[in-house]
Amino acid sequence: MIEEMVDEIKHKLEERGVGAETFEIESRLRLLIEEYGVPDDEAKRSVTNYFLRDANTDTGSEKPRKLKIKEINTEGSCVTIKGKVLTLWESRHEAISQIGLIGDESAVIKFTKWKSANLPDLEIDKVYMIENAITDVWQGRYNIKLNRNTQITELEEDIEVMSEKVSYKGIFVKIHEGSGLIYRCAKCNRSVIDGECQEHGFVETNPDLRIKSVMDDGNSVQDVLIRREMTEKLAGADLDQILREGIDVLKRVEDVLIGRYYVASGREVGRYILVEDLERVDRVAYDEVEQLLYEAEAL
Repeated sequence: MIEEMVDEIKHKLEERGVGAETFEIESRLRLLIEEYGVPDDEAKRSVTNYFLRDANTDTGSEKPRKLKIKEINTEGSCVTIKGKVLTLWESRHEAISQIGLIGDESAVIKFTKWKSANLPDLEIDKVYMIENAITDVWQGRYNIKLNRNTQITELEEDIEVMSEKVSYKGIFVKIHEGSGLIYRCAKCNRSVIDGECQEHGFVETNPDLRIKSVMDDGNSVQDVLIRREMTEKLAGADLDQILREGIDVLKRVEDVLIGRYYVASGREVGRYILVEDLERVDRVAYDEVEQLLYEAEAL
């Protein structure tokens, strides 16, 4: 099925005088259909339009507009933005080099950097000028794609990123894999598995702490990300002590979080709340807690 769709897209592109590698068409299709659940027809349209826009950028038919992130309001436009990288996620798809969030004084936006673009890696907390990025829309939210026509320039400055603080009140019901004591690539700061970085292979690593968890308020669930400093408080030990004494961080954190009621406050980044404040709520009606725990069993 995928192969037939690839052939169809390639034929349409060739009719428009646009060449594209079969493997790249297939990679983008599989990402949309298999990873993100996009319907087949919508995936074909998106991939076809991507390569058509990419070709138009090659010919210089559209000059990029320099915009604040909040001003991005059209799909398929060529834009230039300046922003600070807030977070990077591990990509599960071989065609993607990096995926994360970048923000400026006006807003935050998701970016995807394709491996075929051969662009330099972006690093968390650094500011970049990104020229010739292509805008896209996914689930009603704008994002940008960095392709082979994109230019990335690191800037020696800082940006105060717009952030709106949110709060969520509920019970901690689950801790995801990849929590506790982790190790990050010394080159790109991504978390590594068995000493291997997805981008740089076997590298030197730096230890870190984080908790990726789920809260439930009875009506919805919310993913939260607790970083090193607060994880140390929850575990009752700092990173050096944890390493020195071989402390089971997850066990300690589970004991104080799971099945307990909290208010988590922080910046909303993608599907996560990056927790800055965590307040235990002790006085909650017993039947409310029991109902939440009962519902959490389905997770």
